[in-house]
This record gives sequence, C-alpha cells and structure tokens, in this order.
Amino acid sequence: MTLPFDHQALLEALNDSAAVVATDGRIVAVNAAWRAFSSENGGPGDGFVGSNYLQICSATTGEDGETARSVENGLREVLELGRNFRTEYACHSGTARRWFEMTVTRIETGQGPHALVLHRNITAQRLNRIDIGVAEMNARHLADIVATMPVALVGFDLDGTITSWNSAAEELYGYTRDEILGRSIATLFPPDEPRSVSGYIDDIVVGGQRHFLAMRRTRAGDRRTISVSAAPVRDASGNIVGVSNLNRDVTERRDAEERLRSVLDNLFAFVGVLDLNGVLIEANRAPLEAAGLSSEDVIRRKFWD
Repeated sequence: MTLPFDHQALLEALNDSAAVVATDGRIVAVNAAWRAFSSENGGPGDGFVGSNYLQICSATTGEDGETARSVENGLREVLELGRNFRTEYACHSGTARRWFEMTVTRIETGQGPHALVLHRNITAQRLNRIDIGVAEMNARHLADIVATMPVALVGFDLDGTITSWNSAAEELYGYTRDEILGRSIATLFPPDEPRSVSGYIDDIVVGGQRHFLAMRRTRAGDRRTISVSAAPVRDASGNIVGVSNLNRDVTERRDAEERLRSVLDNLFAFVGVLDLNGVLIEANRAPLEAAGLSSEDVIRRKFWD
C-alpha cells in the first residue's frame, strides 16, 4: 500500500528510518532511510513492505530474542491501546558496534489507526555515555586513591589558592580540608620563606615537574622540612591551570643527617665517602681545616691522589 501523497512525503522527509504498521501488524509503508538500512543489512530492497512486523518479532530467536519480545509487546500496546513505546537496542555488525532508539506512536491515516515506527541511530550518543561513564568511574577511583594515599597531596591554582587537600595533608599540617580549601598556599610558608607565591608557582610551571626540599609551617606553628614533588596540572586542552604537590615530612631524617654531619665534621680522623671508582664524594671538615684544605680541594678527586 502507498500512503496518500502528503503522508508518504512526510515519511520521506524524515531522517530516521520510518515505517507505518497496520493494526494487524503488516508493514504498509516505509521511507527511503528504512529501505536503505534493510538493503545494507541483507534485507529486501522494499524494506519488508507487506511483511508482518509482529510475526517477524515473534519468530526472532537467539541473543536478539529478548529485544524482539519487548518490541512485539510494545507494538501491540500501541496498536491496541494507543500507548507510546520506546526502547534502545544494540544492532552490531561484523565491523562496527551500533545502537538504535526505537519509538512507536499511534497515528490516524484516514484508513483507521496505524503505528508509526521510527528507528534512530544513537551510536554516537551511546559511545559518549560509555566514555563519560568510564571517565566518571576513573575519576571516582582516582579520588579514592588521592583521599587515602599516605602522602600529603596539596593542589592549588595559578593564584596559589588551595584546591586539593587529602587526609594525609590534614595529618601533616593540622588543617582540616574545610579550613584550608580556598586559602593561599602561603599559609604553609614560614615567615622567612624567601620566595613569593607567584615566584614559587612560576618555577614549577616553567621548570615542569620538580623535586626539592622546602621549609613549611603547620597549623600549630611548627617548622617542618618537607620533600616536595611538584608538577603542573593541565586541563583537557593542555593548558596549565594549577600545581599539584606531593609533600613528605623528612624533618627527623634531616635532623639526624645534620647531627651525624656535625659529629663527623668535628672528628680529626679523616672520614670520607668514595664512589666505586675511588673518587671522593664526601669528606668531614676538621682534618681538612687542619691541613689547610677546603672540600673543593679534594672532592671529586681520586682518593689516592
């Protein structure tokens, strides 16, 4: 059957694959998009006009059987009760993953009630949803890792405003997350910090990832020696939008090293550290001063020289 001209012209104007189904389930008209999709997927060039849509769904088995049952029941409800029906389904080919949205609505054609069946390719939207879902899951996992990692994480924007603060940072510095977020990174600087916030950020942004020791101040006013691993943070376009710092408290270790250095420096017995090639890389101070030498005179020279 061919619909009256105005109805057929309306079908052909649709970008979606469209078919009109009679109350007995027969496909009575289709548009060019429907016929093209049928041909591309091994179906007849006329798009199954004259075939019974309900019977086709009923006869479908295998992995598509459950979807076919749902479509059959939905189509019957539209034809018999006038309800609208919508579903999404996969229709993968041998070379591509595809998803479609099917909507069925009741229409009047002048020859009694019929159902208008539309199939729309929603592959791009579905893949975007999958990508967004994966990204959200990864973001949640990353947030969990950051929150529970044993190293203090301090993030701040290019103005120095603190934007990230995990539980290890709370333990190290004494500030809760609610107390510190929105405050300047300078809050952690001791009064005699030689660098400004802007200079500190510029060094990291220009130099890329950096590792250095810094003096920082806790909420209680204690000075701590911090090993800092700093790296610029980039947005999706690659623009630098902030800085991420991993802070490790090495105060006790540095104090112990300085005490050991003080002991060694005051020993008149020579104490040195050599590399595997016999090159002197460390030496204590007292015997050098007694001999009228400086560390520059002996460091990086062969021990036997």
